[in-house]
Amino acid sequence: MPSADEAIDDSVEVARQQLQLLADISDPAIAYLDTQRRFEITNKAFKRRFGEPERGTVAGDFFDGICSPDVDQYLQRAIERRSALSAQLDCTASKDSSTERLRLQAVPHLTPDQAAGVFLVFEELETRALPSNRETSDDDEEDERMVHLQRMAKLGEMAAGLAHEVRQPLAAIGNYANALTRMLRAGKSGEDVISVVSQIGEQAKRADHIVGNARSMIGQGADRVRVFDIRRVIDDTLGLVERRARQLDVDIRYSTPSELPEVYGNPAQIEQILVNLMTNAMDSMTDCNPRVMRVEIDSTRAKTVRVRVRDSGCGIPEDRLSSIFNAFDTSKSSGMGMGLSISRALAERHGGQLWAETDISDGASFVLELPACNDDDVTEAE
Repeated sequence: MPSADEAIDDSVEVARQQLQLLADISDPAIAYLDTQRRFEITNKAFKRRFGEPERGTVAGDFFDGICSPDVDQYLQRAIERRSALSAQLDCTASKDSSTERLRLQAVPHLTPDQAAGVFLVFEELETRALPSNRETSDDDEEDERMVHLQRMAKLGEMAAGLAHEVRQPLAAIGNYANALTRMLRAGKSGEDVISVVSQIGEQAKRADHIVGNARSMIGQGADRVRVFDIRRVIDDTLGLVERRARQLDVDIRYSTPSELPEVYGNPAQIEQILVNLMTNAMDSMTDCNPRVMRVEIDSTRAKTVRVRVRDSGCGIPEDRLSSIFNAFDTSKSSGMGMGLSISRALAERHGGQLWAETDISDGASFVLELPACNDDDVTEAE
């Protein structure tokens, strides 16, 4: 039987393989590099466009003669500044030596204390051809790409704790397995054995839930438009931000009515809005005490569903209320300043609204209001 340490090492490798699979399903060329700008992971799109670098190859060496200006300078600045950078580069394709202009995004993988690595994303500048059966505007497609990039950045922030989170249930499984071996050798009763086996199963479910949260976070809005229960999306979102709440000592209070109409839309996009609102709420309370985030749901005469995310921070200055939803507007030392802008655009795409309310003595509230599902929505979904 493998030791607990061996089981943990195996689980980390499995998590790495899962991250590789998730990156491979993304359309842009994506690479992940450590703080020394050495390649750790590249997806299939990256390998098709640039070739496959050996693990540990330095970005400056790999891109020398391929891209201009130098890619490495953007990676270094993103890591040092702990903020995302964007640029346009002329790059040579490995398959036919043709040169094309690409958009580069360098998005740091942030932990609470430092940058742990950096995501490198290359996308074509020209508008991509859309399937003939889909009517989508250029603005919609650009929104989708920005949402995906921000999801990657959020995943980077959460990934620092992923290995630690997975280690805990796997270490418990190793301990239970060792105890089970001793019990069997000692001839313990069936009931005692069943209890330990049950604990192993619970810990395995916990590990699967952690990995599942990461999988849902990295998806590029692939979830189809459908009728769904907003409470389920909120539950999933709370699972994603749970570790951050523990790190920041934030008390989460969640209230919902017993009956609530369903919503018609894209659950992955609504989850993205809620992740943005909840992480912003928690970040706003780092210098406050107590730190309380309230998530409240209500429905107005069954016509709309309203989700309010309220913090106990210092509120939003009146002179910033009109600008916080603008792209690249941020009061944080890190981040792209795109979260609220993207969130409002997604809310409006669903026929809803997103606005802020503030009280200097009682923190800030962000309110997401979505139309409730009607009979026409149900017919279309079917």
